[in-house]
Amino acid sequence: MNVLSAYYDLKVSPTTYDVTTFLALAEMWRLHHNLDAIDLYIVANDLADGYRENEIDTPKAKKDWMLQNVLLQTHTLVKSCRRTIFVPDRNELTLSPNSTSQVFPEHYNVQAPKAFYLTTEIIHFGLRGFPYPKFDVTLEAAAHIDTWLKHRANGRRLVTITLRQSSRQPERNSNIDSWVKFAHSLDRNLYAPVFVPDTEALFQPLDTRIEPFEIYPFAALSVELRMALYNTAYMNLLINNGPNNLLIFNPNARYIQFRPCRQGINTEAETLAQHGYTKDYNPVLRNSFQKVVLDIDELENIERNFHQIVARIDSGAAPIQDKWPQPEIWLYRFAEHSAYKDALKVLELLLETSENPGIFNREFETLLLQKSDEQFREGRLGPALQALDILKDRLPTHIEIGMRRIQILLKLDRIEEMTDEFERLNEIGADLTQLLIVWGQGLLATGQLVEAKSKIDTYLLHFPNDQNALNVLAEWYKKSEDLNEYLATLRKLLNLLPENDSDKRNEIQTLISSVEQI
Repeated sequence: MNVLSAYYDLKVSPTTYDVTTFLALAEMWRLHHNLDAIDLYIVANDLADGYRENEIDTPKAKKDWMLQNVLLQTHTLVKSCRRTIFVPDRNELTLSPNSTSQVFPEHYNVQAPKAFYLTTEIIHFGLRGFPYPKFDVTLEAAAHIDTWLKHRANGRRLVTITLRQSSRQPERNSNIDSWVKFAHSLDRNLYAPVFVPDTEALFQPLDTRIEPFEIYPFAALSVELRMALYNTAYMNLLINNGPNNLLIFNPNARYIQFRPCRQGINTEAETLAQHGYTKDYNPVLRNSFQKVVLDIDELENIERNFHQIVARIDSGAAPIQDKWPQPEIWLYRFAEHSAYKDALKVLELLLETSENPGIFNREFETLLLQKSDEQFREGRLGPALQALDILKDRLPTHIEIGMRRIQILLKLDRIEEMTDEFERLNEIGADLTQLLIVWGQGLLATGQLVEAKSKIDTYLLHFPNDQNALNVLAEWYKKSEDLNEYLATLRKLLNLLPENDSDKRNEIQTLISSVEQI
């Protein structure tokens, strides 16, 4: 049997439902390479408390709980996944696959693992023709759900409402008031609303607002039962949250996913767009009975979207399956929303398959230049620099790109990188005369006094009365403890200042007086 060994490494991966995205990706890989089965390995970190270091603020007991009740149950979602194996000591892990295609992620290295669980990777696999994954329901879990519902739904339409009630990033939690109002608005003769609490909040006091309704706590403890519940439901409602993966990878499930009412780290529109979630498309294949919306979970939005899908279902129309957009659409979408690494991946695909790759190269580079300019004007220096870094690698002799990088690095106070960029531009023959003083200032800030003086002096040969340059020169003499030259430079600067600039003149005069006293 050809078995895929899939390694979800807690050194770089979170203790969350992101493991289900990882399993979906592993299943796509398995199908593409015609392998028979998957063995899922959960590999503990060798640092911190066994989990990812940036989760150190989350108590270990909570992470252990998620490990036992979510991660180690993940294999139940895919029929091809034979088992989940927990590896508490990564140093004991030995990799001995028959071929590289039987290790996932590709080229997995236990000493230097790379994270591979984002939904954007689904897009990249899909664009390369990998079959879309499908999560399954176990027969036993389906039977348990049928038994539980038999005396509770009485033939009514089951509507699940999955809550996020986490202490981690609470701003991302469900708007429970809105969900309770929605549940009250449903015709109880037609619908049977059921609340699914958060795994973390399961043993906390029950929120009194949901007490009047049926609650299914077992889904919070069993991935198997949660999957079966969602599969059975007439409609599933939730916000952007981990359990949504059990829906987006189930072609039979009906669902509507909303944004939390308060914006958090991963729920801002721009962040969602970088992961492929926009008004016009989402990074998952879905049908017309499934919807991911960017509206927040307020009552009006919930009711409107719910009744739209219900009307579609009740019309008797068959669900229409979405298709993958063309790669070039994803190229421009990613680039437009500053998801530059993803854009580069799509570009690589286009260059491999296009008859005229030069067009995509030119358009991509033009778009990045435009985006970096726009982001610089808006003060979004990080994304602007990311775009320029990519362009620098692609167009190393493009001097203007280097100049723009210097501007941003200076504003970000990343002086060493700025001086490195000066050196690079100098090597390719750029005329840096106008920027020599900035270069000198950067060298001065990093303690390279000899190199700094050379740049300052050369600049002053061209612009002897430049006040900013004289300020830098004065600072250089001060750091060099040459008080005579420091004083002389301050006096020259004072003589150049206009008489009406009293504040600056007083400042310089104060410095002169203090040096004269010394």
